[in-house]
Amino acid sequence: MEHLKVKIEEQALLAERLGLTPAAAKLYTYLMYKQDAATFEELISYFNLSKSAVSIALNMLIDQQLISFRQQPGKRKRFFYLTLESWTTESLINHRFALFMQMLDTAIATRKENQKKTEDLEHVRGFYQLLLDEIPLIIQKWEEKTKAK
Repeated sequence: MEHLKVKIEEQALLAERLGLTPAAAKLYTYLMYKQDAATFEELISYFNLSKSAVSIALNMLIDQQLISFRQQPGKRKRFFYLTLESWTTESLINHRFALFMQMLDTAIATRKENQKKTEDLEHVRGFYQLLLDEIPLIIQKWEEKTKAK
């Protein structure tokens, strides 16, 4: 993986722009390039990060269902890997959009001044509602397309 270090660091910067913390972005990108699962110790060593930083980043990625882990029976060591299906699972996509829409709804309901800003928020909310309405159709088309291959 050393030969990919520069590429991983570059791609991690893009992952940060998607909202991941710097440490989480590095770990996620590393797992994207890794052929198999990675251990906690491997991630610490590769990025020269503290145990705490790696632990917090892994927990965040697990909470967001972007990665998962497996353990061998009777052993504590965890092996971390990507859960790419989370990017194409309707319930997870809907959940993320619904959380954002909840934020928008609260902001719209509590705003007392600046009607223009409220209208802008309502416009964005309408866009996300359309996305939520269309996601089932998009996923159905995607599944049909990928089954045909």
